[in-house]
Amino acid sequence: MGEWLTASEGATVSAPVELSVDGRTALRYTVTLGPGCYHEGGPPADNLIVWFQAGETHSVYAIPTPDDVIVMLTWGTGYTVEVGEEHLSDLDAAVDDLVRSMHFD
Repeated sequence: MGEWLTASEGATVSAPVELSVDGRTALRYTVTLGPGCYHEGGPPADNLIVWFQAGETHSVYAIPTPDDVIVMLTWGTGYTVEVGEEHLSDLDAAVDDLVRSMHFD
């Protein structure tokens, strides 16, 4: 996951934060998109539900299951370096708790 994220041109990716989930180690990365990333305001292609834009900061989680890895993202408008960033630590804490509570049979 880390290699894939850091290969994204124009993105700044934090070192991973480890979270214990059901006896495994999940990882959370904080990703900030640079000015060269998409910045047009609307979706860059038809039928997209989620897209990120320049200046936004999001957390990306890699959550291992017994058979695969779940990728989970925080997403919302207004989480940029200039506006809304003060809410990211609260959002990360809530999602971290959710991840830690997961159990896989």
